[in-house]
Amino acid sequence: MDTSGPVRILEPEHSQGEDDAQFGLDQSRLSVVLFAGDRPVLGAHFGARNPDGMLQYMRVDGQRELFLMSRFVGEEWEAAALGG
Repeated sequence: MDTSGPVRILEPEHSQGEDDAQFGLDQSRLSVVLFAGDRPVLGAHFGARNPDGMLQYMRVDGQRELFLMSRFVGEEWEAAALGG
């Protein structure tokens, strides 16, 4: 996750009052939790793609910002989750 930074970060004041459904995060397309032993260290939730389809919305547990990631990031995590 560290090698693929966000293309854009939407600060809470820019997405505040917006419904998570608008970003596809009300029912995330994919949720990933990384652990160090028994302790969760990162939870990422991938939502819908942006209107042009090149980026994907993502929220990280414990952070208020909304991230726009390159679409391939979510696709690779989804492929890994499905064993492909």
